[in-house]
Amino acid sequence: MVYFPDNYFEKEIRNGFEVSSMMKRAWAGQIEVLSVIREICERHNILWFADYGTLLGAVRHKGFIPWDDDVDIVMLYEDYQKFLKIANSKLDKKFYIATPEKSDVYSQLFTKVMAKSTVFGESYFAYSKGHPNGIFVDIFPLYPTDNIYKHQKRQNITAKICKSMLYIKSNYFFNQTGMRLLYFYLRRFAYFFIPRKFIIKKFKKSALKYNNHQSDYAMALTGLGSDTVDRSLFKKEWFESLIDIDFEGHKFYAFSDYDTYLKHLFSDYMKLPPKEERHPHHYVNKFEVKNYNEHWQALHNNQAYNWIFI
Repeated sequence: MVYFPDNYFEKEIRNGFEVSSMMKRAWAGQIEVLSVIREICERHNILWFADYGTLLGAVRHKGFIPWDDDVDIVMLYEDYQKFLKIANSKLDKKFYIATPEKSDVYSQLFTKVMAKSTVFGESYFAYSKGHPNGIFVDIFPLYPTDNIYKHQKRQNITAKICKSMLYIKSNYFFNQTGMRLLYFYLRRFAYFFIPRKFIIKKFKKSALKYNNHQSDYAMALTGLGSDTVDRSLFKKEWFESLIDIDFEGHKFYAFSDYDTYLKHLFSDYMKLPPKEERHPHHYVNKFEVKNYNEHWQALHNNQAYNWIFI
């Protein structure tokens, strides 16, 4: 169970950016979702660790990047598969596991674990009827790859093509207007006769091509670093030594050589971005908690509270 002090949900200025009370509630919900994921992983010896903006936030801010709005974790593919198998049967019914195989409108090739008691609407999905949209934690698998660069590049390119096609099929877009919106609909028409199952099958065939190979690397094919081969590669030796790292008063796992990795991903990662670039990247347009009044009353009674899921 996760607890938060009574003042945690107050509006706050961090690094010159105003973090609203609503966003604090969203952060708390995500940490609580992660606590449920962590419990399953610890019970079944599944390796996971903070990644991307979550790891950067833990190192640079001891918690969320003030203008960030989600939690990202990573698992090696074999652990990822083990987690999905166990979670689909053991996870509390208050949560939903979103995967491309489970929904005809889910737009991603990775997994989101969501809280059913919440609504966390993103403007990307304004036209995606039925898209799962609760408070979530993103789980990115790291796929096996080869040591040969041209093989890695082929995997990376195939993944980008499949991701793009699935986005279009799922109405996942960034509020385009004008010619960009027209281009989106033209591509959607072009992909109309290509089944989702074919796209997912094509992706998995490429992603798992080197499943039985000996390699020094694993590859992120679905996350932030997957835009280029170099940014998508993880050295397997990084997973050999994990540490606890502070995050909003809680503990997350990270690999001990996070400095090498964050430089690899963000270069001068301790330097804050310009003020005009400090904005959430999911463009949240709706946030609701069904049992919010109970939690709000608990806060006013100065009670530490298991915040969202009772």
